[in-house]
Amino acid sequence: MVHRLRPPHGASTINMVHRQVFGRTYPDGRSKFFPYGISGAVSGASTCFFAFIGFEALATAGEEAKNPHRTIPLATFSSLAIISVLYVLMGASLTLMVPYDQVDPDAAFAAAFEMKGATVAKIIMSVGALAGMLNNLVTGAFALPRAVYAMADDGLIFGWFGVINSKTKTPLNATIAFTIINSVLALVFDLEALVDFMSIGTLLAYSMVSLCVVILRHQKMLKDGSEDEYDDGRLMGKLGKKWEKRGKNGVKTMKTGEKRGGLIFGYVCLALPFKTGIFSNAGGIILLVVPFVPFLPCLGLLINVFMMVYLNLMTWIRLFVWLAIGILIYIGYGIRHSKEAKKMKNTVVSSDMAVLKNGGNTK
Repeated sequence: MVHRLRPPHGASTINMVHRQVFGRTYPDGRSKFFPYGISGAVSGASTCFFAFIGFEALATAGEEAKNPHRTIPLATFSSLAIISVLYVLMGASLTLMVPYDQVDPDAAFAAAFEMKGATVAKIIMSVGALAGMLNNLVTGAFALPRAVYAMADDGLIFGWFGVINSKTKTPLNATIAFTIINSVLALVFDLEALVDFMSIGTLLAYSMVSLCVVILRHQKMLKDGSEDEYDDGRLMGKLGKKWEKRGKNGVKTMKTGEKRGGLIFGYVCLALPFKTGIFSNAGGIILLVVPFVPFLPCLGLLINVFMMVYLNLMTWIRLFVWLAIGILIYIGYGIRHSKEAKKMKNTVVSSDMAVLKNGGNTK
């Protein structure tokens, strides 16, 4: 009878872990969760955005996936959700363990466990941090050469980077070259400069992706001749202008940041009822598409630019120098060797020839 009343082994284990972990926790950092306000949080988020870098590496494996139209978006959403939950839990646990002004910037969790006398946990966290850094190195060595290969294959950069090794079937030249470049940058710059540089570069890249989503969807609508999206867009524009006009009188006493946040939130609330489709059936194949276009990509673009503004001046200078190098390479080489540009040029020439054959009649 007593045996039947015993809880399952799983429940016993959970209960034991709960008592050992939470029963020994003394949340000393419960106060002052926002000591520097919203601006301080946004400034920190702009710098710490590099923590989310890596999920875009999934997109570089499109040629190696069996069903990239479906598996890559699902894998991206899943990885982002898992990462976000883990970071929130880690941040909450750290702020409960140690006051914000006592957090060690070099080894936050290891130092926090050491302060609490948990030596074993400190060792485990240190090993985990080393494993995480090794994982980032492997991810960079996997993703960057494939992105460079795609650019070289299109003719945007030197074709030498697009050479595939006959044995490994990988872009070996790009892997070696950019591994050396990354190593030199790691030796020349300190950690803070690298983090800021990586954050602003990633934010700029994600902003371009958001902009490209809007442009590509717009081009598709023009090609299909669909006007439903335009009707929704005109309606959303009218509603947005009317909401903004009426809201100006009520937000005069608000701060500039609060006004911006309110405007963004209002537009999102207006956008949600109009765009609800996430899946699209193209030729019997279920494809994942971006919902709420153009409002969701534009919202992402605004947030990215907003966070970029909070980065320091030297980070912007490094970004412009790097962009100048890229523009010079494109003007000197890519603009003359781009396969996509040649394809568009041939299409225009073919269209002109067809018009001439028809005697100038375009119908």
